[in-house]
Amino acid sequence: MLVEAQGDSRGARETVSRLLKLDPKHADAWYLAGRVAEKDNVLVEAAYSYRQAIAAKPSLVDAHYNLAFIHRSQGRPLEAEQEFLEVLRYRPEYAEAHMNLGVIYTELNRLEEAEQSYERAVALKPDYAEARYNLGVFYELHRKDLPKALAQYHKYLDLGGRDDRVERIVGSSGR
Repeated sequence: MLVEAQGDSRGARETVSRLLKLDPKHADAWYLAGRVAEKDNVLVEAAYSYRQAIAAKPSLVDAHYNLAFIHRSQGRPLEAEQEFLEVLRYRPEYAEAHMNLGVIYTELNRLEEAEQSYERAVALKPDYAEARYNLGVFYELHRKDLPKALAQYHKYLDLGGRDDRVERIVGSSGR
């Protein structure tokens, strides 16, 4: 982990590879291998490593979370959904997973589930600016409920969020 933190991806890969030869079921080593591969944008290898980490330790929430993002970036929202649901099975209070599940559900046009996920994220973490932003966009574009959208946008800006479009919308509403 120290080698990886110092920016030596090759050294980190070699160290993790040696560890995995000694202990092929070392969940944390597989997770670190996934992080290094993901950082190097080798997503197939990263996904494989995260799957190996999960196989060794199914409750490794960070591996599920990172694998969900890889699935999402590769246009596989249903696989991403399953990984985010696994995150929430082990850590139901994980606001970021709820928010990202809302994004997935919005992409899948499962709007009731999206709204519930966004609302759960802000209920769990009221100061989570990105969730406020996403909930505002959801209300504005999918529910056509500008008052609710404005309430979320105000909170987003109050939390330090910066978005020119949101600032224009809030400004034109007479804030």
